[in-house]
This record gives sequence, C-alpha cells and structure tokens, in this order.
Amino acid sequence: LSKGQVKPEICPDPVFCLSDCFTIPEEVVPTRDVSKTIFISASLDRKWLAEFRRVANDQGFTISNLPNPDNVFGFDASDLTLDLPMSPLAWYALLSRAAGYIGIRFHALVSCIANKTPVLTVDLSTAPKLLRTQNKTYDLCKRAGAKCRYRPARWLMRLSPETVLEALMDSSSQTAMNRYADYARARLGAVIDETVKCVSLKRP
Repeated sequence: LSKGQVKPEICPDPVFCLSDCFTIPEEVVPTRDVSKTIFISASLDRKWLAEFRRVANDQGFTISNLPNPDNVFGFDASDLTLDLPMSPLAWYALLSRAAGYIGIRFHALVSCIANKTPVLTVDLSTAPKLLRTQNKTYDLCKRAGAKCRYRPARWLMRLSPETVLEALMDSSSQTAMNRYADYARARLGAVIDETVKCVSLKRP
C-alpha cells in the first residue's frame, strides 16, 4: 500500500511462545503415546489414504484423523479414534507430541513448527499459483526456509504415499524449520519486552 515507503517488520505468531509461557494442564495432556502417530486434517482420496496408512505402518507409524474446531475429517484408514469434543489445548498438546502432521490449518502449521513436529501444510485452493503464494501458510513456510513443506492438495494426490512420507520426514527442511522456531521464539519475546518497556515509559 505504501509502494515500498514503509517496510513493516513481521512479528512471529504468539503461539511460538506458548510452551515457554504456559504449562499445559495435566487433564488435557494426551493419555496415549502419539510419538509415532501422524495426524491428518484434510479430506483426501480414500484409496490414497489407505495406501499411505500401509506405508506408514510399514515404517513403524500409525495415522489418525485430527478434527478441526469446525469439522471432522473422518476416514476409514485411521489407526485410532480421538475423544470428542476436544479443547484447543488438547489439540495443541497432540500436535506437540505427534510424529508428524499433514493438514490445512494455519495454526496447526505454527504449532508444529513451534514444537519441532514434522509438518506438511496442504492448500486446498484452486486459485492460480500467483494467488496461492500470497497466503499466510506459504509465507510462513518461506520465512522458515522450508517452502517444500507447503503443497497444493493436487500435488499431494499425484505423488506416491512413499514420496509424501519422505517429504514429511525430510531432515534438511526440518532443520531449517527448527532454526526458525528458535528465532521466532526469541524475536517474539523481544517484541513483548519492547512493548512492555514502551508502555511503562508512557505511564504518568
């Protein structure tokens, strides 16, 4: 809007500091071990999901649908059933302990990066590439140095489950995201400190 005259600094999402500033209550911490579970929040082809489950199981993983606040992505290939309703904190706690996540939610992407959980964010949009690359999920993956973690849904369905699982567990892009998580946590903390300082100075 300013035609380059103003270049605002992007402040990281507050979720990046959640684990540092807040202890998740014991009653919402998952009672089951999900460290080998890949959660999926997307409506994907049933046959593809069944094959992805087989591939994941062969490599020691289980898969499960992960409901969103507004809808449930149910599919027959799920290895476990989650209790509903689920609070936002319980949802966050599952993502923080999971083996991986494939889905469409922006704050699921943020939660996974913040907790260093492998993630592939899926874009269901059919808009032209120029418009798709202006959205916030793509922008965050780009800032994290891991554009390969952003994928249109049509890309996902064209690839074999083996290739998708390999992309989810890719070590180089995971290292980049982990590095960004540390940066975002530190930068957000600095922004909060700066804000508190400014407010304190302006008090009468």
